[in-house]
Amino acid sequence: MQHLFLMEFFGRGQSGRSYAVTERVRVFKALQKNVRLVTFDYNPQYNDIWQAVAPDLEATHLNMMAYYQGDVIAGGVRVERLHDHQQVTVVDRVFNQSDRLVGEIYYGLDNKTVSRRVAILYNADGSERIRLLYQQNKVAQVHFWQAGQLQVMSFTALVRQFLQEITAQEPSVIYADVLEEEMTQA
Repeated sequence: MQHLFLMEFFGRGQSGRSYAVTERVRVFKALQKNVRLVTFDYNPQYNDIWQAVAPDLEATHLNMMAYYQGDVIAGGVRVERLHDHQQVTVVDRVFNQSDRLVGEIYYGLDNKTVSRRVAILYNADGSERIRLLYQQNKVAQVHFWQAGQLQVMSFTALVRQFLQEITAQEPSVIYADVLEEEMTQA
């Protein structure tokens, strides 16, 4: 039985949510339970973030975007951040261990504030796997390529599909109390 702690994202700062999940992981590990932290947003630096927040705690982490990219990013990634002349991030380029481009995040700025962005994840052959279109830091639409077919869906539909796939692999208990209401419903 796996215990899945769901979070939209896990930030560098030790927020109340991330602290609660960190402590739950610690308790479940002490009870020798199979626990996994599950996140949904596209952040290729999650392993580094977890190490910074809880360096003494081993945790299995599953990110939805990494799940769908699979072997393309096995072994880890590195991020190349490009800034404008005012040192505001405008593009993050993500490379795998073979130095192949596997993802890009473009930031749209209004008065130096990110108001929109697009995240693109690539397959091993360089074709698009997922495109996330954001408005005001929320995913407004998902373009998802599966078996050569484009599916346009909401982010909650993608999350629902992902959770169905991973819970079908092994009996699971899902803990979803650290999500926004819309994500909890998904």
